[in-house]
Amino acid sequence: MADKEFLLGNRARELLRYTNQVTKIVTDDISVRDVREIIKKIAALDDIRDVK
Repeated sequence: MADKEFLLGNRARELLRYTNQVTKIVTDDISVRDVREIIKKIAALDDIRDVK
């Protein structure tokens, strides 16, 4: 039983590290124009999975 708890703890720690890395703010200097362009590009896609 201890092995399963250990494995679960390791996976939870890996998930936390991944989540913190992915959601980390890269910079505070984001222009409104850049965000507007990104949103327009996303809105123009038929399927968001088409992004390469």
